[in-house]
Amino acid sequence: MAASLRQRQKAADVLRANGTYAQAAKAAEIKSVSTIKRWLDDPEFRAMVSSSPDIRPGAPPKIGGRGVQESQSDVRSRMWVAAESREVLGSYIPPTAFEHQAAVLHVHIAHL
Repeated sequence: MAASLRQRQKAADVLRANGTYAQAAKAAEIKSVSTIKRWLDDPEFRAMVSSSPDIRPGAPPKIGGRGVQESQSDVRSRMWVAAESREVLGSYIPPTAFEHQAAVLHVHIAHL
């Protein structure tokens, strides 16, 4: 059975926090540490481990299905761009960004 994105995210969160492979496997509810090691050969999984915890593949999640995008951090505006194609994968601009002249846009390049 293939691992779900949620399982990989849980394992990535543990590894990002300097957890062990065993702790990552337990968080992802998988039996083998070798699975974590195999996942680390995948560039997308390595990106999940090395990136900010509020950055996930694809567009940011929606608030209650209303079509409003949200981020786990309401401080920064963000844009996710594919490295090779330069395609915009998703973006988030909090409402407060329109109120402050010093608002900053953080662009995250995804090496897919």
